[in-house]
Amino acid sequence: MMPAFVLARVLWVDPPELLGLVAFAALLVALRTGRDGDERALAAAVAIIVVWANVHGSFALGVVVALAVCAEGAIRDAARRRSYVACAVGAMIASILTPAGFATWSAPGVHLLSPPRDIQGWNVIDLRMALGIGYAIVLAAVFACAFTGPRLASRELVVLIPIAALSLTAARQAPLLAIAAAPLLAERVSELIDRMQRARATEAPRTASGSGSASLPRREGFGGAGERLSAIVPALVLIAAALAIAPSAPDLRAFPAAALASLPNRDATLARYEWGGFLIWQGVPVFVDGRLTPYVGTVLDDYKRIVAAAPGWRDVVARRGVRTLLVAPSDPVAVRANDLGWPVRARSETFVVIAVP
Repeated sequence: MMPAFVLARVLWVDPPELLGLVAFAALLVALRTGRDGDERALAAAVAIIVVWANVHGSFALGVVVALAVCAEGAIRDAARRRSYVACAVGAMIASILTPAGFATWSAPGVHLLSPPRDIQGWNVIDLRMALGIGYAIVLAAVFACAFTGPRLASRELVVLIPIAALSLTAARQAPLLAIAAAPLLAERVSELIDRMQRARATEAPRTASGSGSASLPRREGFGGAGERLSAIVPALVLIAAALAIAPSAPDLRAFPAAALASLPNRDATLARYEWGGFLIWQGVPVFVDGRLTPYVGTVLDDYKRIVAAAPGWRDVVARRGVRTLLVAPSDPVAVRANDLGWPVRARSETFVVIAVP
């Protein structure tokens, strides 16, 4: 799972999306367990989608994966066809058990058909960046597993193929592939380690025989509990280390914390999109925040027009009742406001607070 943790770095400032990743990982475990014959796991998969749909729009991926797994299972195992059909129908029903009902699907539709490329996380993966390099390594490893070694079963392909395709569409989708491929990569690495150990075990008696000394007796009984312990101990060490170095408070260096004192009424403020969640946490009403679906259309269009100082931006400021701008000094609206002589309440290298006359 380490590749998944690395690739998820792009989402560490987006808690709902992180919960979506947790739900995705849990769903894969439930579906894989269900395919092995556990009917309760299929029911758990439906329950996971219910929770997921009420948390984040990425639930649509869970529904698609569940339908694909159930379709493959129903074709492969006719004796359990009813169970797979029930799980598939349950997944569809679970996706609308939200306050929005059928409208819950509007958010995934917007993100898939018209991703907002002007938002960093929705840009295509840049292979020159650390995230892109890590993703390329994971993708290459998946291809290597697919075309070398034992042939992948159809039950794995129905999960990996759609997720690999989706992961190519945007940077924030990259961790999905690492999560889905984790069992496959772990299995192949384990097979490689076993082959290396067998090769060393075969070479050791030859070396001992050539030197005239007796070979050491092979230790037995390390499997089973010993192998599980060898996997659990490093995991516990990593968890303990993570807890030891985890910050006790959020890192606010990326946010305009020093600007709060310059927002007199804390209302009628238009701030940059990526600062919205921080300002809400501080009790400041915002024009837009890190969400997309509630603002897509006129609100987000007006926001982009103002920040870019596009033609008609001052009319939008007046129509929307904006009284304060909290933007980056390099934003076009900050430059134009300075040219117009609008009062500056506070300024730093990362932000500027401008009063609208």
